[in-house]
Amino acid sequence: MWDAFRDPATGLYCDNVWSDSGHRCGNYANAPWYANWYSSASTGWGLQINAIEVELGLRTFEEGFKRSLQTIKSYKKWPRDPCTGFFSHWTARDFGKSGEWSTIDTALGLNGIMFAGNYFGGEVKTEAQKIWEVPAFTKTVDINGWLSMIADGDDTLSAGNAPLSEYALLGYSAMFDEDLEVSNTATAVHEMFHSSVDGTSDPAGIAIHKRPQRYTQNGVNIISGPWGPYSTFTPLFAWLANKGFRNTAANKAFWQHELNQWYLAELAYWKSIDTDPDQKMWSLVENGFQQADPVNVHGKVFGCGAGSSAGGYEATSMKNNPHRTYGPHIMMSFLRVVNATEKDSINDKLEYLWTTGAGKSLKDHGHTGEKRMHFLWKQSLNEPTFQVHRVEGVDYGQGVLGYAGNFLPESWFEQYMI
Repeated sequence: MWDAFRDPATGLYCDNVWSDSGHRCGNYANAPWYANWYSSASTGWGLQINAIEVELGLRTFEEGFKRSLQTIKSYKKWPRDPCTGFFSHWTARDFGKSGEWSTIDTALGLNGIMFAGNYFGGEVKTEAQKIWEVPAFTKTVDINGWLSMIADGDDTLSAGNAPLSEYALLGYSAMFDEDLEVSNTATAVHEMFHSSVDGTSDPAGIAIHKRPQRYTQNGVNIISGPWGPYSTFTPLFAWLANKGFRNTAANKAFWQHELNQWYLAELAYWKSIDTDPDQKMWSLVENGFQQADPVNVHGKVFGCGAGSSAGGYEATSMKNNPHRTYGPHIMMSFLRVVNATEKDSINDKLEYLWTTGAGKSLKDHGHTGEKRMHFLWKQSLNEPTFQVHRVEGVDYGQGVLGYAGNFLPESWFEQYMI
């Protein structure tokens, strides 16, 4: 399924695909306008996933090397702010600007580019480093911990985001890119808001600035940004993209514990809203698109995240989930942080959804040579007959990266992350 997001002509990854059509990424006969609407963040995940496929023997090293090099050389054409170097959120085959000059999407794209460079080495690494040097990551960080979301095109940035969110990965990118002889702002911010000195103590910013903050969510104590808790994808993005949450042994121990707390909060939250023992979800007939008998999913689902759903595109959270939308991609992401017992529990739930067909979508075509492919995606307990067809690459890719934790140790990812 993931390869349906990749345009074979450029190696770049599309923002979305649709399961109810032959839509895949690329310029083909009768393609819709969005068939080559590329996402920087999806492309970053795609480069990580390409390396994973090589490591697992799903592609040869030579094939993976060529694919990564093609992607990175195409990315060099991506439109960028001439003042700060941040890339646009989206682009297409004409490489025109689409959306804002996005700091977070630039960081996600370039974190993946550097992952590929570190994994494959050689020309891939050389070209990756050239792109890494383009954006001025250090300009995004304010000494009080606010992280700018948008480059305005006139050498200013705006729309600040607070710790703790997915923007933690942007802050670490700035720290990684910082010349300490010139400034230590990014390093100081990371240490203040996103670091534990001993693996058990909170980041100092919680006490000094009240950012991040602690919340009791369904009886479980967790950390999130102010006015949180935020959507569950936010700290998981930071964990999956780079080593910001694990740049020291103490920091890794702290954030792995905190992400486990978030997992427990998710389970408690879903137990509180998934109360019907006869809760059903649609399924499909064997290898077809028609709906079959619904399947009981009570106690089998969780995950508040981003992506299309019965309510349109939304980033659900444990305080705002009106359609009771669950996300298998969030379930998969937690495979990278939980212990062996909880990993078995998550895999049992995923296996149940897969084997019973509950909410299991089917997609035609793609670039893999398979005519049809099945996949799990977001669905709504409130709308158990409504099938979500639009699938976003940045969100679905998060699940692919998470599921890879069944096959590769976390130390493998850490070898190649910035």
